Amino acid sequence: MSSQQVRFGPRESRGWLLGMTTSQLVLGVAAVWTTTRIFNTGTSAPMRVAWVVIAAACLTVAFVPLRGRTVVEYVPVVINFWIQRLTGHDVYLGGVFRMGNTDTAGFVLPGDLAHLKMINFAVDGAGGAEVAIVHDPYAKTYTGVLALEGSTFALLETAIRKSRVEAWGNLLAQLCSETAVVSRIQVLERTLPDSGDALQRDWSRRGIHDGTLQAANYEQLLAAVDGSTQAHECFVSVSVDARRAGSEIRQAGGGHTGAAAVVIREVDKLTEGLRAAGVRVEGWCSPRLLGEIIRTSYDPASRPLIQRRGGGLGDNSGGDDGLPSGVDPAICGPMRAENAWSHYRTDSAIHRCWWILQWPRQYVEAAFLSPLLLSSRYQRTVSIILEPLSPSRANRRVTIRQSGVTSEAALRQRFRRRTTRRHEVEATDVDRRESELVAGHGLYRMLGLLSVSAADLAELEAASGEIESLAQRSQLEIARLSGEHDQAFGAAALPLARGLR
Repeated sequence: MSSQQVRFGPRESRGWLLGMTTSQLVLGVAAVWTTTRIFNTGTSAPMRVAWVVIAAACLTVAFVPLRGRTVVEYVPVVINFWIQRLTGHDVYLGGVFRMGNTDTAGFVLPGDLAHLKMINFAVDGAGGAEVAIVHDPYAKTYTGVLALEGSTFALLETAIRKSRVEAWGNLLAQLCSETAVVSRIQVLERTLPDSGDALQRDWSRRGIHDGTLQAANYEQLLAAVDGSTQAHECFVSVSVDARRAGSEIRQAGGGHTGAAAVVIREVDKLTEGLRAAGVRVEGWCSPRLLGEIIRTSYDPASRPLIQRRGGGLGDNSGGDDGLPSGVDPAICGPMRAENAWSHYRTDSAIHRCWWILQWPRQYVEAAFLSPLLLSSRYQRTVSIILEPLSPSRANRRVTIRQSGVTSEAALRQRFRRRTTRRHEVEATDVDRRESELVAGHGLYRMLGLLSVSAADLAELEAASGEIESLAQRSQLEIARLSGEHDQAFGAAALPLARGLR
């Protein structure tokens, strides 16, 4: 098989007995108990009908799928959603309404992001440049963000693509060592409508208008930009676990300063691996750049105005005089946000999120996400969250899974249940993972999230139809995160390395 091809195993079913979860087991036991009441000779006809209805309801809630999840899996979602509604937490007011909150380090975001704090860390030997480090005091993590520049991977020669895929695989394997302090990596790519105004301003300020043929051709090319183009931005977030990196943080000075220094060290290591894989790294995200990313995610209509900024001493992007480029982190959050069952509404946009329920089940090319990444007409984000597992932890995980597969097979044989093709594929996948671990490959927990933004509900439905069609072309099975779009948006659209619990 070509090294440029990849394959994902089936989504694991975390069941205790015959693939059933705890809630399914409880409902199944309840259905069996009601069955005994149905056939009780002392039960009256009306009560017998009632017990039949209860048994059918238990089985329906436990096992009937709905948009990728069973009905019982929606129960906590519905409860949380209505608790939000009843307590008023489904509406967030930012801006002036949050000015009294002083315990935020100038970084105020809605929902489960409210406790995050931003640390401005000055990098030695970088001319006083600052790097944005996001601290999660609950999870004990520190996160730094790298800005990347995309390349035309699909147009490269076969040998070059092969070498880049192998370099990326080697980088992922290196992060799975026993001494690694990186707890999570997020790769985020977002597509935004681009009017071409930034190109026009850059040409007018820094271009050479000498009347030559080259200048005329460039001006003709810029004139052909009709506002329907797309801008692609890519970021990699690296999260360091302060509990794993305790000794390194103390050696670096301790506290937030030592933790930030460890994050910068890990980001630099990742940068070397990315460059070896042919990825062009633009650099760390400064506080104002991260503020711009967050602000334009919540308020896409602000992007043309923010892009005109560039009056800072370190700015060289051809922006207007006055404010420096980017957004102050203190005001990067939304002015208002409201969570609904089918969408999440913020300042100038309505958002909807999906999670990738199933990755391709057969061998696909390394660029299998190209339809989703390159064909969208709306503001769209693809976010992949990776959690590296150490070899010892990965071996335990595979061993436990292997034991579960073996016990489930024995139970199926005992109860004379047929072994389906899915069960066979899961067993084969566990064996394959064990072989890969022996060969030195790494094991990751992985989560994929998608988000799309639109100006109104009609446009949101059109954008949703497009992203679901593109996901199907990329051989992805996705499910809408109904009732959870507010939390999902923070994980899918913002480079904060969140999403896995």
